[in-house]
Amino acid sequence: MRFKFCGDADCPDWLLVQINNLSKMTSIKMKVLSNLVVKSILGENIDKEKLSRITTEAKLDEKDSQGCVAAIAFIITSASRYAVSEKSLSNELQQIGFPHEHASALCRVFCDNVGKLTTHLANNSLRLSKLEGVSCSDEGDFVQVVLKTWERSSNSVQSTSFNIDKQQLVLLLADLKQVYSRMEEIEAESNNT
Repeated sequence: MRFKFCGDADCPDWLLVQINNLSKMTSIKMKVLSNLVVKSILGENIDKEKLSRITTEAKLDEKDSQGCVAAIAFIITSASRYAVSEKSLSNELQQIGFPHEHASALCRVFCDNVGKLTTHLANNSLRLSKLEGVSCSDEGDFVQVVLKTWERSSNSVQSTSFNIDKQQLVLLLADLKQVYSRMEEIEAESNNT
């Protein structure tokens, strides 16, 4: 069977296994856990104490609780990625075995946060690093450029410096402006269609 929240593909087997564990908790705890997962997706640190309390009350060990978090994260990010409606998501979750109350709780959290999730996922899709700042200093015949980038792999800001001839810098800047202009044209064309 194919599901919209899975990109019109079959539901992964590992997700089906986690439904049993998610069903062990109450729908209220499911909503709280879903909110924790959404915060984690949006870049906040997950409250491990609260997570532990929720999963301990559902009699889940650490491995199962990690599986539950991964399952909820998969459902929420995939539903955001494929622009699934709340009603469709609820129906599909029930089709794969979620109790109605649990599906409703997860869908409410999804619906409340879908705008933020979509924006966050679009901004971070296929991004390994992010430019944080640029500084230049005149060193006579050349210019020293320092790029500060946030690296996802190390979760820290890295500095990279290089020297460039002043004439090459002028040419580089002209090329970058031309590329930026073309990107804006393409974006305007895609918005008009």
